[in-house]
Amino acid sequence: MDMQDVAALCGNETTEELQPTNPFSEERKIETPLTMALQALQNLTARRSPNSYMITNTRGKVGRFCLFKSAYKLGEDIVGTFDFSVGTVTCMQVSVSLQPEEVLKLNSPAKNTKLSELSSRTMTVARYHEVTLGLTHSQLILAIPLHITPAFEAEEVSLRWRLHFEFVTTNEKLLPNPEEKDWNAPLNVPIETMVWNLPVKIYSTLPKQITQHSVGNDAYSMYIK
Repeated sequence: MDMQDVAALCGNETTEELQPTNPFSEERKIETPLTMALQALQNLTARRSPNSYMITNTRGKVGRFCLFKSAYKLGEDIVGTFDFSVGTVTCMQVSVSLQPEEVLKLNSPAKNTKLSELSSRTMTVARYHEVTLGLTHSQLILAIPLHITPAFEAEEVSLRWRLHFEFVTTNEKLLPNPEEKDWNAPLNVPIETMVWNLPVKIYSTLPKQITQHSVGNDAYSMYIK
């Protein structure tokens, strides 16, 4: 076999490029605007260092609330913990509501160069409630619905989200001593209700999260008046 036959066998029978390959190298993916947006969403809603808040009123400490993160996606759970062991005031019950706050920005008639904010109505889209009398610790798990609108900011209107807390407290010692075996709940208890609003950020969610909950043959209609 001469050199021409070798060239015919090796050079003219294939069009594949013979290049060295590394089995450990990853194929570089081309980033698209969608993947970049999803990565930014993941970074914004990633879990970071938790925030701790000491809840107090005029009579003393009610407890400590710990929120693991302040930015969430639609469909996620808002998770937090209550620590009433540090309190000096008895907390009988607590309720937490997820509420939107719509803010309309109107031109002020007195000062045309500035904008005055007029808050519109608020509503409750999710609620958590628990009787905490006798508890030293409790947890908050509040599911964010998928159908709500994420927070946004426009020229004339903005939408914000907050956690609305209501604590029912009393100064009386209602629980019996450890030595007592029988205990009757009092008929009347002097209480004091305190409220607290904690802002949270809610963003849109991943497309696959929406498709998992939208599978079905149900048809819905929306009428805009």
